[in-house]
Amino acid sequence: MKRKWMAIWTAAAAAALCMAGCSGGGEKKETVSAVADGVLTVGIVNGGDIFASKEGDTYSGIEPMLVNALGDALDVTVEYVEVSGTQELLQLLDAGTVDAAVGRIAENDAYSQRYLSTRNYGKKGLYLVTRRNDYTDTLAGFSQMNVGITQAVPSNLRVEIPGLEDVNVSEYPDSAGIPAGLAEEVIAAAVCTEREALGLLSEDVQVQELLGGPREAYVALFPLGQEELAGYMNQVISQYLDEMAQAGGEETAEEELPAQTEGEE
Repeated sequence: MKRKWMAIWTAAAAAALCMAGCSGGGEKKETVSAVADGVLTVGIVNGGDIFASKEGDTYSGIEPMLVNALGDALDVTVEYVEVSGTQELLQLLDAGTVDAAVGRIAENDAYSQRYLSTRNYGKKGLYLVTRRNDYTDTLAGFSQMNVGITQAVPSNLRVEIPGLEDVNVSEYPDSAGIPAGLAEEVIAAAVCTEREALGLLSEDVQVQELLGGPREAYVALFPLGQEELAGYMNQVISQYLDEMAQAGGEETAEEELPAQTEGEE
């Protein structure tokens, strides 16, 4: 169902798309709208959370809601391409396979050189992963010890992690090797994103949101040259955030997820 707040600028959006993608009088622009064919192809990660989940053939959550609202406003069909993570999303954008990408993509200065990044539509904190019964939510007790960190945590967030400068950082390409690193005492703890951390919960591993740590800000990415599409997505996001603020004072995307391990109170 189309969201009522999108109707205000639907006509303007359609006119802008025609100007970008339709032939007519005047000089033809070099950049053609990615949705001039009536289809918006979007790369997405099914995280099984409030941001995006899938039941049957239908996606639900904050990200599909925003994308579908954009499609409704532009009067185009939305087609999703599902992948497992951010790197695959970037590969799809680079190959021109998709017109946009969403999937809890953390705002990152490096992306601004390669893509058009929208304003953020939600935030989540980083997590500390430790062995079972090692109850801590800070790096204060790990001074001079080896602490893992995944590549999913960008440099602009790392500089804001309290106590990271006092530990010996061990780089991990992803979260897959963290349980073994903890079990073999190669590392005493690890820092990673919420999605990575919650995927590591087990009888031997616990996770806790990093106290006082920075928060990931999630954005949508568009290829360079699609400024109008990115601009309309910013309008969608802005109106969504305004609605959330008016409804309850807190953004839906700020809703806290359980930080404790299974079995803890």
